[in-house]
Amino acid sequence: MASLVSVIMPAYNGAKFIEQAIESVVQQTYADWELVIVEDCSTDATRALLQRYDDARIWVLYNDTNQGIAYSTNKAIAHSHGRYLALLDDDDIAMPERLAIEARYLDEHPEIAVVGGKNITITAEGDFIKQSGMSYHNPRLVRAQLLFGMNPFANGTTMFRRELFDNYHLRYRENCLGMQDLQFFIEASKVADITTLDHVFLKTRQHGQNVTTYSRTVQSDARARLFAAMQRDSLCRSGFHLSTEAFDAITSTVTEQNVYCSTEYVLAHLYTAFQKIMHQAEQMNIDYFDELEIELLTLFAKAARKHGFFEARTLPFMYTKLQKGCESSES
Repeated sequence: MASLVSVIMPAYNGAKFIEQAIESVVQQTYADWELVIVEDCSTDATRALLQRYDDARIWVLYNDTNQGIAYSTNKAIAHSHGRYLALLDDDDIAMPERLAIEARYLDEHPEIAVVGGKNITITAEGDFIKQSGMSYHNPRLVRAQLLFGMNPFANGTTMFRRELFDNYHLRYRENCLGMQDLQFFIEASKVADITTLDHVFLKTRQHGQNVTTYSRTVQSDARARLFAAMQRDSLCRSGFHLSTEAFDAITSTVTEQNVYCSTEYVLAHLYTAFQKIMHQAEQMNIDYFDELEIELLTLFAKAARKHGFFEARTLPFMYTKLQKGCESSES
């Protein structure tokens, strides 16, 4: 018996693309779905377009005042009925088999709480830009990546169990400068297993009106500070206790957009910080110790390669170990 899937769509000034987004849900090969849209006081024709739909599977809720994406997402989830929840922005396009593949996977893997996949980035006109990279099947490696805010999937590709919302009381946080999805999945990774599949689930539209695009450009400094704060909070929530100097080495090197190290001095402090993390991880006997080591080696190697530091005699991580670790992580 199929499980009801609730597709969650916050909508704000989406008149240009929202009909395509809705149509991509209507055209799903999976039949047992509902679409819950929260219209957030748009100033364009979004509300008028939504009022045209006469489909019992499509629920439209209206905010009295503009509340933002996090509030609207939480409201849509609270009014939904599905066993599984799938995210979809009002300017993106779900691939036809997305719901079928993800729902079947969650049905067959009760130990997994969140499943994501690959995405294709397109222009406002729908032209291909790029496809996302490799998938990460090992939930323990995903947990290690999210520990530092390294999200291995596009948020809009995900489907997750309602239990995260009901039993663990996870919510989308407000005032996250477009990173509310990342914050949600960082918190989810503390209590549940997350994986990704080798399927393209989404066409992500890139245009100047994206909340993420806006915050990365107009609010870049504030967003960088918030991302660093999220990293610190993530590490603390997982039981790691580091000095201010160690935190600064991590947050200045492992950023949202890049892994970058400006000097060998900073790289040395990064190595020390990573050593402390591994020592504390061993003391806590965490179940993703090996995957955490792989992630730290990966981040360190990326930082070192930026300025050719990797071969410097003062750097103790070995390239062969990194290679071996990356190969075993996907087994």
